[in-house]
Amino acid sequence: MIETGRITKRELGKKLGLTTFEGEVYRSLDKLIEENRDKIDKTLREISKNTAGYNIFDVKRKDGSFDLTPLFVGAQGTLGIVTEITCETEVHNPETVVFAAFFDSIQAACDAAIALKALPNIPSAIEFVDGNLLNIVNQLNPNQLKKVLPDVLPKAVLIVELDDPNDRRRKKNVKRIRQIIDKNARESREASRCRTSRAMEDTSCLGEPLAYSEGNRRLYP
Repeated sequence: MIETGRITKRELGKKLGLTTFEGEVYRSLDKLIEENRDKIDKTLREISKNTAGYNIFDVKRKDGSFDLTPLFVGAQGTLGIVTEITCETEVHNPETVVFAAFFDSIQAACDAAIALKALPNIPSAIEFVDGNLLNIVNQLNPNQLKKVLPDVLPKAVLIVELDDPNDRRRKKNVKRIRQIIDKNARESREASRCRTSRAMEDTSCLGEPLAYSEGNRRLYP
């Protein structure tokens, strides 16, 4: 059993000197990274979030710190099994505000998403729903979208959620988000999460995966 976590360059030196299986893992991985440093650096992309498995890019940082955890997260048990986790959590606020914004083009939705991410306090969630998905849902089960979306289906939808626990700051951010959406979207809807309408719930579910066949034309699940 190996306990992982971000360790300093000095602590890494101690791990490399271990004669145990843990030491062998650290030595082998450190050697692999150093021998392929150029390939790793060329492959690395500047992105805000990496949810791919085998994230070797974040194992050894420029300051020499080392962490095995990124390799295991997303590896689906192929490298090992996580038996216990200690993690930090964000403050939970049930009084969240949710926006459903409908756009006439994907570009308009992208412009809005970029503007939202540039805010001093970015929303807790920004979910994109492609218009093609809406068309599929409408073909297979029109009743699911009835009274949920405009009569003319949008090319894209953004589901934006804000959960800032500070009431004053949340109201200020809601105003900023509303201005961005009004500038780019055809129309939008807004609701508090604690009293979210059925329409808002249905719209937020549109981003979930679909599986269907033309034969039975049924939604999954």
